[in-house]
Amino acid sequence: THQNYFLSESFTDYWRRANTYWRNFLVKVFFYPVFFHLRRLPQAAAVAVAAAAVFVMTWAFHVYQSWWLLGIIHLTWPDSLFWGLLGVLVIVNTLWELKARGTKKAGPDRRSILCMTAGTFLVICVAWSLATSPDLGTWLRLWSHIDIFTVLALMGLAGSVMVAKWWLELRQPATSIGRRWKPVLQLTALLGLTLLPSGLRGVEFGLGRF
Repeated sequence: THQNYFLSESFTDYWRRANTYWRNFLVKVFFYPVFFHLRRLPQAAAVAVAAAAVFVMTWAFHVYQSWWLLGIIHLTWPDSLFWGLLGVLVIVNTLWELKARGTKKAGPDRRSILCMTAGTFLVICVAWSLATSPDLGTWLRLWSHIDIFTVLALMGLAGSVMVAKWWLELRQPATSIGRRWKPVLQLTALLGLTLLPSGLRGVEFGLGRF
């Protein structure tokens, strides 16, 4: 049901990879009907409205799911902000892809793809931390406990994701690009493996002290 969504190159790519059966259901039942109903509008406007409808329904179905499992209507600011933020990011990314599709620009190079993957992963992790918080105040207080060890851990994790992206999906050993970037990626992997354990030890020490 999931297709390596940690390696998504963009927020639209993340939406395509995560929970594909659910996404296909939403696209067929909500996106296409709304989009074709608004086909007289400019394409960008129709896509934006249809995508917004999809995320509103996603949020509503998750609220229904909590009621079905727990017997209560579970409405929280973190949950609403998470789906709103993800919806805005996906819509903006989709409109950007539509605009880029009409130009003759070459696709992003390998370095850009690696940076986009790391950036997408970081933003999604922050959004997940918001979605899993019981309330907005708890999530804001969480940030007050961030220290240098946490930053080192995140840097190591981002470096590891970049290397995993190259290793699993972008490896082309026969090309000059692969040979050129191999030392850089090896250095990134070494940096990630060095910083991640020290960062995690610091986080563990900080949590124990807390």
